[in-house]
Amino acid sequence: MARLDADAAVDLVITDDPTQRGQLLEAGRLDLGGEQVFAKDRLVLIVRSERATPIRLRPGVNLVVPLEGNLIGMVTGADDTLSRLTTGFLQSLRLEPPSIALLQSFPALADLASALDDGQIPAAFVPASLLVHRPHLELSGTAPADLEVSLRYTLDIVAGRDRPETRALRDALTGPLAVSLLTRHGLLRP
Repeated sequence: MARLDADAAVDLVITDDPTQRGQLLEAGRLDLGGEQVFAKDRLVLIVRSERATPIRLRPGVNLVVPLEGNLIGMVTGADDTLSRLTTGFLQSLRLEPPSIALLQSFPALADLASALDDGQIPAAFVPASLLVHRPHLELSGTAPADLEVSLRYTLDIVAGRDRPETRALRDALTGPLAVSLLTRHGLLRP
């Protein structure tokens, strides 16, 4: 198991792994009650497995990148520990729900397209699996309009349509998604 960067400046750590919790406790990043010790630097780190993804944010930008998480539980009112911690963190950002764009994997492209066409889900709910073909990667940010555009372009990529905008997004996906795509949308520093 990879060791966490326990010295990284973080706003939130969510982990259900006892070894990782022990590492953070030893580093003084968690108290015995499990409360997070927030740092001044705006870096968010959420982990639920051996992988950790730290991302440094531009001022005024709130982005959470969980791996193997379930942010949708927050919206559906789930009462598990991860959902409660995620809810608490997002509430601490004082963001209104429309400002929080959640990306959630759907079982199949057809299910997503149908739900979008029927208006069953808001455009801000975008399946990260369409972007990276990794169903366990979910992102949340504060730019629903940009993400809606990203989704439309991504559907174009899946459908094989060749447009300048589609090519630009496809090019962005050649690097690590959490950096290249979100940097292109101005959410992250290069």
